[in-house]
Amino acid sequence: MELHKPLQPPSKRPLDNTNCPYCGVSLDNNNVTKEHVVGRRFIPKGKINGGWNLILQACKQCNTAKSELEDDISAITLLLPGAMVDEDSTVVAEVVRKAQRSVSRRTHKAVIDSSKTFTRKGAIVPGVNYTATMTAPPQIDHSRAFELAEYHLAGFFYLITYDRANKIGGRWLGTCMPIGAVPATDYGNVVQRWFMTYTDTWHPRIIGYIASGFFRVAIRRHPETEIWSWALEWNKTMRLIGFLGEEHILGEAVKTMPELQWDIQNEHYRQRGEVPLDEEDDTLFPLPDIKG
Repeated sequence: MELHKPLQPPSKRPLDNTNCPYCGVSLDNNNVTKEHVVGRRFIPKGKINGGWNLILQACKQCNTAKSELEDDISAITLLLPGAMVDEDSTVVAEVVRKAQRSVSRRTHKAVIDSSKTFTRKGAIVPGVNYTATMTAPPQIDHSRAFELAEYHLAGFFYLITYDRANKIGGRWLGTCMPIGAVPATDYGNVVQRWFMTYTDTWHPRIIGYIASGFFRVAIRRHPETEIWSWALEWNKTMRLIGFLGEEHILGEAVKTMPELQWDIQNEHYRQRGEVPLDEEDDTLFPLPDIKG
């Protein structure tokens, strides 16, 4: 199934699938739930109303686990610089309320109270010391971010492989290999640029611009081998990239990937400058005219 074109018309009806797209368990009346792959509360309220979303059936256990991951990750990404730039005061106020209600799994405080202050001390030259204090916005544990990404990818991959006659879809062979998760202020780093260039000619299977761009997905297949690239963007503020497939093939694929160069690095601390990406250089999610 090729979806490198406008996605399906708005639909409230889920796929009539008979197994869970996330864990594969058979579905019945005791464990089935209606599942929105792009959670309606994951993006700003109302942004997906009347637009396209992937709706299917999933088991209650996976639905609950995914919702738990979405809660604070959504609130944190919506507070990062860039998410609410063009939004009206009503939407911004709703985002603030969400950040007050959601609890960061990292700090165990309300997301809005989970900014972190760092103090660094050092010597500029012998005898001249410095102290620097920096405040970072609420942070997401990357392990949880990649866990949620895998749920999203499983849902869209299920759609790619869905057999309507038999009411069942599939999952990729092998593993999900995350490469990076970065804020919008770092979309232009060398790894992100390498990934865009390296996968640009792969066959697009899904390019999705959903909820007015607050959720983006791109899944491409290598033209010769059974591996896939994937990219997600959440709430216009965070991008996650990686590959799907057999580990030995993926190992060959990433041999040319550059390493991030750190300006300061020691056993306790490392730091580098973030690299923004100009809009004209951004090829990761084409077809920006698709509204969903």
